[in-house]
Amino acid sequence: MKAIILLIASLFLPEASLAGGNGSFLSICYHDVRDDISGHLDKDQFAVSTDNLIAHFSWLREHGYTIVSIDDILSAREGHSSLPDKAVLITFDDGYKGVYTIAFPVLKMFNYPAVIAIVGSWMDVEQGSTVLYGKQVVSRDKFITWQEGREMLASGLIEFASHSYDLHKGIKGNPQGNEQAAAITRLFVGGRYETESAYQKRLLSDLLDSTGAIEKNLGVKPRVMVWPYGKYNSFTLKASRSAGMPITLSLDDVPNQLDKLFNISRILIEGNPAIAEFVAQLEHIKAIEPVRAIQVDLDDIYNEDIAIQRRNLDFLLDQVKYLAISHVFLKAYSDDNNDGKADSLYFANRRLPVKRDLFNRVAWQLTTRSEVEVFAVMPIYDFEFDSRGLIPDHYKFIQNDRSDNRHISDANSNTPDSEQIIKTIFEDLAAYNHFNGILLQDDTEDVTAKEAPNSFALILVNQIRKYRPTAKSARMLDTTIERMLENTRSISQMVRSDIAPYDYAVLSMSPTEEDFRRMKKLIRVFPGIVSKIIVSISAPIDAQNNSMPMAEITTQMRNLQAQGIVNIAYVPGVIMGNEKTFKAIREGISLGDHPGGR
Repeated sequence: MKAIILLIASLFLPEASLAGGNGSFLSICYHDVRDDISGHLDKDQFAVSTDNLIAHFSWLREHGYTIVSIDDILSAREGHSSLPDKAVLITFDDGYKGVYTIAFPVLKMFNYPAVIAIVGSWMDVEQGSTVLYGKQVVSRDKFITWQEGREMLASGLIEFASHSYDLHKGIKGNPQGNEQAAAITRLFVGGRYETESAYQKRLLSDLLDSTGAIEKNLGVKPRVMVWPYGKYNSFTLKASRSAGMPITLSLDDVPNQLDKLFNISRILIEGNPAIAEFVAQLEHIKAIEPVRAIQVDLDDIYNEDIAIQRRNLDFLLDQVKYLAISHVFLKAYSDDNNDGKADSLYFANRRLPVKRDLFNRVAWQLTTRSEVEVFAVMPIYDFEFDSRGLIPDHYKFIQNDRSDNRHISDANSNTPDSEQIIKTIFEDLAAYNHFNGILLQDDTEDVTAKEAPNSFALILVNQIRKYRPTAKSARMLDTTIERMLENTRSISQMVRSDIAPYDYAVLSMSPTEEDFRRMKKLIRVFPGIVSKIIVSISAPIDAQNNSMPMAEITTQMRNLQAQGIVNIAYVPGVIMGNEKTFKAIREGISLGDHPGGR
């Protein structure tokens, strides 16, 4: 038993500090610098004041941080030098005029190098004209000129990077018209999505236009690409390499290492932070927000009448916002005949019927309006295919680069052919939709497949991350608390195969005193799994008379938190029109009063 506990503990050791040495470094992302900022309430939440910028730089110098350039980082990577402890790369995005008039003099005063990322299409607009900045029309004078860029470059302190030529905008990403980041979105136009080849051509063409404009006007070809909105995928990385920019910068929240310069993570400076807040961001001192989630079935939102469907979505968005939770687990498929298999999908794909191209719309609205992260809920093997594994009519939303003539004899068995088809489904999910994570249901009943689901599940996670590199992963555990306690020796195998490889593991629990006592025992015996486990609670809910079950569920949620289990999900039986359920459950699941919450 002691060996098992030590094994579990070793699998969940915390990562090293972001500000450590040994070839690691931090990067800071600034935007505009202005003297007329209205404190924390300024409409531009990414701008900083001159006083705060100077205070940030002073604190860095006084506390042993060394500001490094791209040259310093490359030299260390090649072994010609070493990075100092507390190395920091400073960057400024968008090429605001304030970077030239304010930040540049401050950089010279401190003798600090910096990377400035510029958008080619904005730079090429004549002075006195206007630029479309997001959805706002702003003066071209808001940004630096090429001449000012040449002056900064001549100082030897500034390296200019591409921020794309014209990808710093949203484009139509679904039939409902949501505008999503151009670099990672398949354009939806004329009732169809652009093909993969057209998407890659658009990316490379834009980056080549950007590098060409910078080389023409500044006399140097950029080697650094800074992704608009910090969004990227494997295709953008490939295009950047092809355009001569092997170093790219994002806004991921991970440590930077010299062997991973293809994706340098940065700390985004927001809210014009004073020193205390700046230090907290720099040293990563912030409470880790617990997972508080509800699971939503898109069947509850879908309606043949678009007006009713719109009202359903608005109701969901309002209730999720009211709950003040962190996540929604959104079921991306439909089991129309209730046989336990996915026989239609809520996203454009090449394999199964599209019940309606709805997942992207709902996920996007939940993310932007209700401010939660969305995990797509999908089965691993349980899909209902026809004898060919392909119905051509289901291509109606997708323009295909080539025909796919693979056929299978039994798509519902665990065969290499069926796995390839399922991989295609997950690829389409990630390619045409914006979401934050994937929750895999271990749902196969095929005994012969039981040896394979874990390795195949990880393959599916990698399919998602090809398009959504920062997507989190979660696995629904195919067990109960009672079974885990009955066979504690098997827990080490479960930790290795079903928990450790994922960001989270979801364990179902009934809202009973008996199951709560079992959970207390489980975390006492295996305390190392607590940070990874999301306890999912569900109960039969009757929309007309649910006060007693809801009271029990809320009580058990509080009891779990008292035992140190902070990651909790709830699976409601009824969503539409069930305000009573949401009002009751808020007391047990809301992050509103949690110190690490919202």
